[in-house]
Amino acid sequence: MSKRVLAIGFALMLMVFVTGNVSAQFPNPHPFIGVYFDSGCSVDAFPLPPDPCPGVGVLDTLYICLVNANAFVLAVEFSVSYCPALTWLADLDTPPTTFGTTPTGISIGFGSTPKNGFSPISVCKVLVQWNCGPCDWYPDCPIVVDKHPASVRAYPSYVDLYFVEYDTIGLTSIVCPMTIATEESTWGKVKALYIE
Repeated sequence: MSKRVLAIGFALMLMVFVTGNVSAQFPNPHPFIGVYFDSGCSVDAFPLPPDPCPGVGVLDTLYICLVNANAFVLAVEFSVSYCPALTWLADLDTPPTTFGTTPTGISIGFGSTPKNGFSPISVCKVLVQWNCGPCDWYPDCPIVVDKHPASVRAYPSYVDLYFVEYDTIGLTSIVCPMTIATEESTWGKVKALYIE
């Protein structure tokens, strides 16, 4: 009887050990760098219909964040392609070890105080000027995060505390997103929209 209990206990312990190792092999969500319209790094489409753009000549601040790094981060490298609905004026709140600008490619080093990538990291702020009034001036206008043009890497990247460089996904934010239909339609009605 005791040998059976011992065998069952050993089998359960082995199952817990194997299951723990298998679940540890699945990666965390992939890290990404995005341009956001709020300091909390959550709003990546602005303004939502039916609101118009803030107006021609209005100054505003955008936020660039690294999310899901899940490491202590020493540096980031990327570029941003801004849409015509706004004009880039300056990068703000960058550390002293910053080279370049977001439109031409920027490399930011956080120095001796690495950033905690287990929560979203505010990489820098961007001062922009709006060039639009009604959203039909620039519908679905993209702001795209891409790799640094001088980088040998194919994607935006960051360096962790152990000097290992990782690729990230560069997100696309949208200025003046088009309204999404909320009522049912048929394929015939959709095709009729495009028939001349």
